[in-house]
Amino acid sequence: MSNMNKATDANNFMPASIILLGLTPAIMVLLPWDFGDEMTPYRGFMRGNSIPVTIIELVFVLLALARGFSPAASIAALPGLTKAGLGLFAITVAWTTIFIAESSATAVLGMIKLFAHLMFGLAFAQQLSIWPRQQRQRIWLVSGLGVVSYCLLWGTNIVFHHPTGDDWKWLVPTLTNIRWIGFFSLAGFCSGLGALVLFCDGRIDRRRITLSLVFCTLGCFLAVWTASRGAILAILVASLFAVFFTKDRKTLAVIILVAFVIALSLAAALPVPHEAYGLERLLGITIHSSDLNELSSSRVQIWQETVKKIAVHPWAGWGIDQFRFAGPEMTLGIRHPHQSTLQLVFATGVAGAVAITLIAIPLIRNWPRNLVSPPHWAAGSYVIAGTVYGLYDGFFYYTYPVMIFLMAVAMMLKPAEPTGAYDKSD
Repeated sequence: MSNMNKATDANNFMPASIILLGLTPAIMVLLPWDFGDEMTPYRGFMRGNSIPVTIIELVFVLLALARGFSPAASIAALPGLTKAGLGLFAITVAWTTIFIAESSATAVLGMIKLFAHLMFGLAFAQQLSIWPRQQRQRIWLVSGLGVVSYCLLWGTNIVFHHPTGDDWKWLVPTLTNIRWIGFFSLAGFCSGLGALVLFCDGRIDRRRITLSLVFCTLGCFLAVWTASRGAILAILVASLFAVFFTKDRKTLAVIILVAFVIALSLAAALPVPHEAYGLERLLGITIHSSDLNELSSSRVQIWQETVKKIAVHPWAGWGIDQFRFAGPEMTLGIRHPHQSTLQLVFATGVAGAVAITLIAIPLIRNWPRNLVSPPHWAAGSYVIAGTVYGLYDGFFYYTYPVMIFLMAVAMMLKPAEPTGAYDKSD
């Protein structure tokens, strides 16, 4: 195939792939038909295990395979330390699934999702390397539109099914807890950063900030209205990261400030449907908490008890997705310890922590020091903010934020283009 044909093929493939990834939040609602209060076994299994995201990742991999993606070649091209880490991680997970896990079926399902993440990450990175610049720039645009589509479906559910009481907390479409709206909040906000347009001199084009302002405002609003403190902290971290790297700091700071002000105004104006929502909840738990454990919604106690359980199986852990079965007595039934490092060590022990470190070292070494375009600001912001988010909540337990995280890492490792080249389309 000639280079011209390859380029044409990539052009044809990219829109379909981008649309698929952008529609992920909507597919997460539609595939299990996650509306109303009737919880069928199918709906409960699909939403409870985030199966739609795994399906989307595997479909993306199949599309990439049809266009030249080779898993074996992609793995062979990885740095030696990364391959060693992947090997150690795979051995550890297999060992715990066979010999330690209390629910082997759950562990196997978790392994399938991990495999889908790995193949998706490799496929996305390979496709990203051949997609033209104009198409790569659409990634954050459709991600933001995907969050908008989710909100429209959530609104549809509210209008037609009239949730009452705790349905506002536990039966929000595709969310097992309203706090996980924070994952959509961060994705929407970073999409706003990625949708910005620059002039050739690095200044933000103020005439073309409408979509960016909408996405950033929506992300902030979702976090504030639902009192998701982890998401608010992550958005603040993302904001600081993006402002630091842009040349036009004043304009970006104003955009972010306006987004926050609009979000706060909307949150204050709208009715509070449940005690878990609203500014009063957000401010009240902060002001009236008597100690750090209460301020963290009992997380400190959960973390302390989790450490005790880790000490029982310190080297290989308890197995993938076993926290709800083997975690502290006070958390039985809860899927994760609300802290991603503890989640990793609980599941895979010291061996898993070493494996992830080996995987990450080459990625950190290749981290770009000069981010010249909004898509790179958004990717870097998401990676840093998501990592911080994981220190306080189960960010790396759920498939949607992990999928976006893998995309963002791949974008960061893609060499940045000179500012002039990026902005010729302006």
